[in-house]
Amino acid sequence: MTTSEFNYWLPGSLNDYLTEMVASGEEMVVAEANLKATKEGLFPDGNPAKGQHFLKVVDGEIEVGMLWVREPQIEGSGTWYIYLIMIDEKFRGMGFGRRTMAEAEKWVRSRGGT
Repeated sequence: MTTSEFNYWLPGSLNDYLTEMVASGEEMVVAEANLKATKEGLFPDGNPAKGQHFLKVVDGEIEVGMLWVREPQIEGSGTWYIYLIMIDEKFRGMGFGRRTMAEAEKWVRSRGGT
């Protein structure tokens, strides 16, 4: 994902996160505090914190979605975290999510993760 694509994606994603927290029953003030903490921890200065990777999911030349993974936060754990697999609606039900997960596992293992 390019910097401009990330900068386009982030505001909408954070807004969706806030909306989801409120929809799940969080009070707005609590949801806003959680959002602020998330932004400060994951996106200091509006940029991804070290160890985060935002990757395009493609089928040949066609972009079908994105993957967001993070390297281990505890040194030596080897455990990576998948924050998001997002497949564009028109490509859902075609196996892209499943294949993305399988490829993500390979990608993480190639970097020493589990």
